Amino acid sequence: MESIVSKVSGNTWCIDMQNIMIPYYRLNAHEIILFDSGCSRKGALENWLEAHDLRVRAILNTHNHWDHVSENDALRHKYGAKIYMPKIEAAFVATPLTFKVECGGIYTEIEHLYKKLYFPVDEEIPTQDCEIMVCGVPFQVIQTPGHSPGHVVYITPDHVMCVGDALMSESLLKVSKLSYAISHEVDLQSKQKLRNYLCNAYILSHKSIETSIDHLIDANIDFVVQRAEEIVGIVEHPMSMEEIIRTAWKRFQLREGIYFKNLEARNMIHALVEYLTSIGTLECRYDDGVDYYARKNMRRS
Repeated sequence: MESIVSKVSGNTWCIDMQNIMIPYYRLNAHEIILFDSGCSRKGALENWLEAHDLRVRAILNTHNHWDHVSENDALRHKYGAKIYMPKIEAAFVATPLTFKVECGGIYTEIEHLYKKLYFPVDEEIPTQDCEIMVCGVPFQVIQTPGHSPGHVVYITPDHVMCVGDALMSESLLKVSKLSYAISHEVDLQSKQKLRNYLCNAYILSHKSIETSIDHLIDANIDFVVQRAEEIVGIVEHPMSMEEIIRTAWKRFQLREGIYFKNLEARNMIHALVEYLTSIGTLECRYDDGVDYYARKNMRRS
């Protein structure tokens, strides 16, 4: 599929790749700043840049997930691009061990993936809302943790918000079975926070360009609430986390995939159970070293 480029507003543009939108800011006719580098490790973005005679001066990452950073190292080597990343996210890609802390899993599997994705971070972005100067251009940084520990969104001088994964598009909501968040409690607060920023346009990595997002904030929150309610329906008696995951896997018709896809799906179910426990819908009880989850006031048989 051929990539499509669109002018969004002023010097802010966007490349519509096959699986992701990659915003960029034009410094001049041949130099740009990227917001994330996408999910292709086969040179698709590099080829597109060459075809359009563009050079990357810097990459501003919204977070550290593989589908947003896969071309970082290649672009750093090719163009000398300076890599900016939120401080917390940078810590999680510092070593395979910190990488494991975020996503869990078997260390040898984590280590193997880490070697493919490792890149040095040149500038760490502070953990509070702020303005940063990149190549002489000011960009607003808004903290939106929850999807990942240190996720941020950027607002360009053209008042375009690069939303990253803080929101899913309508088309993605229609086909998604679950929503990824390391903490739904925090993520839902971050989604609400986005209402405070009126921009000319909003670029969602997965995968649309919007002129307003209030309706999408509502739809994203409703999606999480609906899935959480379905989890509550699964818990008909006190169940261990493994029992809930196994039952939810069938309920949502999740497919077995590669190791990290399976791990990701398990983590998404786990996060929903923890969210329900945080808000008091479920309670956690410990018995013989196993944590059991039940609806409040539900008796154990």
